[in-house]
Amino acid sequence: MVNMHGTMRSTLVFAVIMGLSALIASAAAINGVVKDPSGAVVTGATVELREVPGPGSPKNSRTDTAGAFRFNNLSGSHYRVRVTQNGFKPFESDVNMEPGKDASLEIKLEIAETRETISVSGGRRQGIDAVYRALRDATIEESYTVENLVVKRDILRLRPDSRVRQDP
Repeated sequence: MVNMHGTMRSTLVFAVIMGLSALIASAAAINGVVKDPSGAVVTGATVELREVPGPGSPKNSRTDTAGAFRFNNLSGSHYRVRVTQNGFKPFESDVNMEPGKDASLEIKLEIAETRETISVSGGRRQGIDAVYRALRDATIEESYTVENLVVKRDILRLRPDSRVRQDP
């Protein structure tokens, strides 16, 4: 009996090792380089890798100073790669992989359209101080006590027949 258990354990350990070896052998990688239209490398680009159909969340990486990226230990056969970087159009492509073989990509990003919008608003200022507005629009019959008044040109618009008086 003891010999039989020892043989079963050895067989089980052998099967686990073979299974792990097969899994490791079938794991592959996707690596690549991201470049601009002139062929210069693009550093700091965001690279997203999603298995298709996508069970689970995507893997994310950034290109290094050589514009390179790499995703290891991939067991699927169909992936979608998406690359984004400010100033460039987003890039997206499908990658079909053979089991156990790495895929290498060279991605050329296109320059994004530059759009600039300038908004100019005109008209009356809406945020005029309420006390200032009351003084400006007051009739001669009304009297106000004011402290720390900043005199602006509008205060000098008095009717020709009006008089300014000082409160006692």
